[in-house]
Amino acid sequence: MAPTGCILLADDDRVDAKAFVRAVGRLASAAPVTVVRDGAEAWELLSPAGGMHPAMIVLDINMPRMNGLELLRRIRDDARFARTPVFVMTTSDDEGDRLDALELNVAGYIVKSRLDDGLGRALDLAFPVLA
Repeated sequence: MAPTGCILLADDDRVDAKAFVRAVGRLASAAPVTVVRDGAEAWELLSPAGGMHPAMIVLDINMPRMNGLELLRRIRDDARFARTPVFVMTTSDDEGDRLDALELNVAGYIVKSRLDDGLGRALDLAFPVLA
């Protein structure tokens, strides 16, 4: 299944999720954003039964039920998403979190306090036609 051109955001903080959606709009991206509140909900959409294959996935690290790194492991174990760029977006400046994400072949690490800058680079990678 080919990517659908949408962005999947998994973040349990509603304020941060709204800021992300606004930032996508400011950066002139026409890509629709689907927001879920945790990794378990995201995995349901990404499962074969859920049928979602986004062009880009953005994960918060600290979420209930299934955190971003757990979800990232599942995504990386699934051949359907081998070419899907996955970014981690977090308030965490923990070097261990960053190293864990890098070991799982994350495409980028976006710190929420610098959202526009990190998101701009992520969108350029996932949607080069929009750049």
